[in-house]
Amino acid sequence: GNFDLAVNGNITQAAATSAIKIGGVTTINSNSGDITLNSATNDFIGSVQLTGGSTSIVDANNLLLTSISSTQASVTTGGNLTLSGTINAGSGTISINVNQEFALSPNDNFTMQPGSSIVTTNDSTSAIEITVNSLLGGAGNATLTSLSAGTSGGRIVIDTNSGAILDGNAASLNVTANSTALRALAGVGTASDPLELSVNTLAAIGGSGGVFVTNSKDLSLGQVGATAGLMTTTGNIDVRVNGSLT
Repeated sequence: GNFDLAVNGNITQAAATSAIKIGGVTTINSNSGDITLNSATNDFIGSVQLTGGSTSIVDANNLLLTSISSTQASVTTGGNLTLSGTINAGSGTISINVNQEFALSPNDNFTMQPGSSIVTTNDSTSAIEITVNSLLGGAGNATLTSLSAGTSGGRIVIDTNSGAILDGNAASLNVTANSTALRALAGVGTASDPLELSVNTLAAIGGSGGVFVTNSKDLSLGQVGATAGLMTTTGNIDVRVNGSLT
């Protein structure tokens, strides 16, 4: 059945070895309290909506996330992660890790459904960090709609390792921030549907799939964290800028 919990304080899973399994819809509201549901064996089968302070959730399998409204957000899944609504962390950081149990389902994906978004005003170099597939393997993709971080110093890093980073909202902006690093060995955007950016600095690795992006303003190609410039193996590079390119 469904699980609906509302408290005025912190909600913490008793032990990392305990497990929560809910077959229906999960709705948790801690007001300003923190929410920590971090057991690696949790299984939220229905959709999940979380409202609180600093919020962290782990699901061993697939997760359908309706929304998170928090002061900081962390989401980890062993399988697919589908976002149907909004993750809004206020001025806090957002960390998403998907397909961390790749050996079971090597192609589990991170999918932002049409109309969904990931939002923070955080201006740090860890404003939004998204990783799909573990370092040991996996070829799941990240399909993006709208992500935005602080435009003075906010950094958005998306790394799918052996997967691709794809556009999920046609010609609308995908990434708004001061800088972004995009790493996807199966390609960043496609020739027919590039990623739309509004950033000051870009670094991207596109592997065999290439790098296909547009930027709405002046753009510098440079070092963004551990990623520098533009690089592919056999893929093409197509960068279009509405302004100057340095």
